[in-house]
Amino acid sequence: MSERSEAFASEIAGARDADELGALEGQSTAPLEPRAALRERLLSSAARSYEGFVERLAALFDLDAARIRELLAELPGDDGWASTPITGLELFHLQGGPRTEGADCGFVRLQAEHAFPHHAHEGEEWALVLGGRSEDSGGPDAFPGDVVHFEPGTEHTFRSVGPEPLLFAVVNYGIRFDVPEPDAPA
Repeated sequence: MSERSEAFASEIAGARDADELGALEGQSTAPLEPRAALRERLLSSAARSYEGFVERLAALFDLDAARIRELLAELPGDDGWASTPITGLELFHLQGGPRTEGADCGFVRLQAEHAFPHHAHEGEEWALVLGGRSEDSGGPDAFPGDVVHFEPGTEHTFRSVGPEPLLFAVVNYGIRFDVPEPDAPA
């Protein structure tokens, strides 16, 4: 085990006192919170897992790499995410750069095995998949690293498939939900 790994293991081992260990043994039902330093390290580690997307996200959102890294550091937690009326769907809105003027920019998190309802694109949409997998009624499945582009007038639905949530970055110039599904009676 490397010196860094040993230090991290030691930090985790020391993260709990005797009362918290009792909770782990079923003697308490109180939720456990990691120490602040450990929580920060874990969230930072999760943000680093998206490091390979920084340049592509900077281009998509028209932001500099430093701002993208700040945003990625916020993604693993619940702060900044807004719930929606669509079950399993959360949005993380952000202000893009000048080239994204008029667009809704942000990240979308769709829990595993949930669907995004049928909709039509009023304008273009560009999405970069960061995690999970989607199955789309209007095209091929999308995986991490895939860029998906929808032209105005495109109609479709998609769902998150597999064990992990679908996470993607999006620049969207408008969608409508008031369109009937192709198989729905008129």
